[in-house]
Amino acid sequence: MLNKKGQSSVEFLAYAGFFLLVFSAATTMLLFGYLKDASIRKTAVADQIGNSFAESVNAALSAGSGFFGVFDCEQRLLGGEYSASFGKDGFVRVEWKEGGEGHSQLYPIRTKALEAISGEGVSASQASNVYLIEITPSKGYYSIENDEGTLKIAQRYENVGEWQGTGGGAGTGANIGVEQ
Repeated sequence: MLNKKGQSSVEFLAYAGFFLLVFSAATTMLLFGYLKDASIRKTAVADQIGNSFAESVNAALSAGSGFFGVFDCEQRLLGGEYSASFGKDGFVRVEWKEGGEGHSQLYPIRTKALEAISGEGVSASQASNVYLIEITPSKGYYSIENDEGTLKIAQRYENVGEWQGTGGGAGTGANIGVEQ
């Protein structure tokens, strides 16, 4: 009788160990799947943000000289910070960190004639032989002015433009127009 109890205990431990192993493997696979999905989601949102920046630059260029627009931007990338910069190499860059790794996406723009309007939230730097104009997305807004083909980029803290004229809510910016 004592023999059967011992055998039952060993069988129970074997079954419990096997199910614990299966549970651990399944949990690990689900966790890796979730992390991969989160990374894919973050990249998709970064694409939307980057395309929005590129579209605002291209719209300002297409509108011609005298255009002035204030655009809003996502302040955070799925809860995390990110940076956005406009490069004289013809690209907008969106960069963020995830899991200790740096990520970067490039979005083409149709001009290299960019100029930074100095002020808080905007910095211009020479990185990797590319002149970059970086804005601080957490401030919420930025403006683009087309001055005879040169696009002047400035940081804004509210969605109010200084232009007087007609305008509308095209694209992501609410105050867009051509100076009269």
